[in-house]
Amino acid sequence: MRNKVIGLLFMVILIGLGGHSVGVNAAQAGFSIKPQFPQNQTDSKLGYYDLTVVPEQETVLKVIIINNEDKSITVKPQIHTATTNLNGVVNYADLGTSDKSLKYKMTDLVKSKQAKYAIPARSKTEAAFVVTAPSKSFDGVLAGGLSFVKQVASQSTESNGQAQVANRFAYAVAILLRSSGRPAPGADLKLGGVQTGTVAQENTLFINVRNIEPAYLNKVSAETKIYPADKDKAIYTRQQANMQIAPNSVLPFKVPLNGDPFVPGRYRMTMTVRAGVRSWKFSKNFTITAAEAAKWNNETLGHNPVKDYSLWWWLGGFGLAALAGLVWYLWRRNRKLQRQVSQINS
Repeated sequence: MRNKVIGLLFMVILIGLGGHSVGVNAAQAGFSIKPQFPQNQTDSKLGYYDLTVVPEQETVLKVIIINNEDKSITVKPQIHTATTNLNGVVNYADLGTSDKSLKYKMTDLVKSKQAKYAIPARSKTEAAFVVTAPSKSFDGVLAGGLSFVKQVASQSTESNGQAQVANRFAYAVAILLRSSGRPAPGADLKLGGVQTGTVAQENTLFINVRNIEPAYLNKVSAETKIYPADKDKAIYTRQQANMQIAPNSVLPFKVPLNGDPFVPGRYRMTMTVRAGVRSWKFSKNFTITAAEAAKWNNETLGHNPVKDYSLWWWLGGFGLAALAGLVWYLWRRNRKLQRQVSQINS
C-alpha cells in the first residue's frame, strides 16, 4: 500500500527547555515515550538530553516507545534543529529558520537507525539514534530535538482505492550538545531584514531578529514601531514579553497591520529588545513595493489589491511635457511668422 501524507493533525510537546513543558495525555495520544540517558548526560533529572561530548565522539540515544492501544501502531522518528517561531517560542519540530551563523545542524549530527517503528498492541519497542559530535570543539550549545509521529489511516481513500495516511505529531524531546571544556558565550542579537506576509489571513510585517551566538536568550521582550519614512508618528506598534530565542536562530517578530491593506511606499522601523539587564536598539528603512502589496492583499480576506498608478503618472507627466513642448514650438513659430510679416509690411 502506498502511503500519502495528508496533514499534520495535532501537536503535543512533551519535553521543553527552561521550564517550558506541556503535559501529555498518553491515552489520547495512543502512545508515550521514555528517553534513556547515556553516561555523558549532564543530569538525568532534566527530562531531555543534555550531553557533554568531545570531537567525533559517538553517542547512542535510546528512546522507549510504548504503545498504549489495543492495536498495532506505526511511529516515525524525525530529527530537527532548534529554531524560534513567530510567537517567540523555541521549537524542536522544524518550524522555523536557522541563522546563517549556525555552524552545525542537528540534522547533520544525529541519525535514526530506523525510518519507522511498528509496535504491536500493548507493547513497547526501543528506538535508537546515533549522535556524532563535530570534528572540532565548539563554543556554547548545539540545540535540536527528536519528534515522534504516529501514522494514522484516514477515513478517506484515493481514487485508486488505496488508503491515505495522516501524520499525527505527538511527542518531542530536546537534545543539547556541549563541547567539553569550552566556554558558554552569551547570546548576541543582530537585525535582519523586514519582510511582508500574512498570518491567519491578516497582513503582517516580520522583523527578523538574529541570534548570532550558540546560546539561548531567555525572558526576551521587544517593542517595535513602524513609521512612514517622512513622518514622526507611528502607524503600527507591537510589544511582546516572555519570549525565548534558540541558539543561532531567527526570531521573525510579527507586527500585524490590524486589518489594513499593505500600501506601497517607504517606511521606517524602530525596535528595542531586552533580556535581563541587556538591551539592543535597532532601526531600519524599508520599502513595500506595489508588487508585494498586490500579492498579499490578494491573499488577505476582505482586501482588494492596491493599484499601482505609477505608470499612469509617468505617462501623464510625459504627455504634459510633450504638450508643453508643442505649445512652446507653436509660440516660437507664431512669433517668427509675425516678424516676417512685419518685415514685409515695412
